[in-house]
Amino acid sequence: MPTVQGTDDFGHGTVTAPPYDFVFGVPTIITSPVYPNGGVKTLSVVTTGGNIGVRYNITGTPARGWNGFAFRLTADWVQTQFATIGALAGNGPRLAINVSRQLYGFFTGGGAASTPSATLDLDTWYWIEMIANMNPTTRTCNWQLNGSDMGSFSKSGETASTAEMSQLLSYSGDPTGGTLLFGYWEWGLAANDTDWLGEPAAPSAEQTFMPIRRRG
Repeated sequence: MPTVQGTDDFGHGTVTAPPYDFVFGVPTIITSPVYPNGGVKTLSVVTTGGNIGVRYNITGTPARGWNGFAFRLTADWVQTQFATIGALAGNGPRLAINVSRQLYGFFTGGGAASTPSATLDLDTWYWIEMIANMNPTTRTCNWQLNGSDMGSFSKSGETASTAEMSQLLSYSGDPTGGTLLFGYWEWGLAANDTDWLGEPAAPSAEQTFMPIRRRG
């Protein structure tokens, strides 16, 4: 199981730094729809041609950064990039949506992309996890969609580095006119390339919210 450094259920209702380590553009928090397995509110990222989203830093000197989050599409897309684990130096992995509403991964700066997922349904929550190993000169990223392994993708010719940040956002240069929804978010360190957490369980009837766990 990965070492979780923090969680965000978006119940705080603010998109400022803090609580975030950095905010890109003007994302918003909305009250519906809500991810049922721990979400309180929802982060809404509307693509406008610039970087729009939020970032938490991963602390320490981890070789492998880990990112887990609930994700939802509200409309068909042309193409956009929406999640990353950043490196202290060099290129990092990103996940993207293609014109067929499929997800795939790639590294900035080149390298082969991963095999695309099956076509996603609209207005459906998906649980996604990424584990990026930044330490070797050939960096790799493994990822899962709803608990199913989606393989890995890599980038060679890098300098050994560490994971630095976990980001949910839409990148500059992507087409306008779409909205990405994020319902719950966890980030931290992975012990190996398959150190998955798994989708959060639905809260009990007595539990009314999931507070943010900040780094101590």
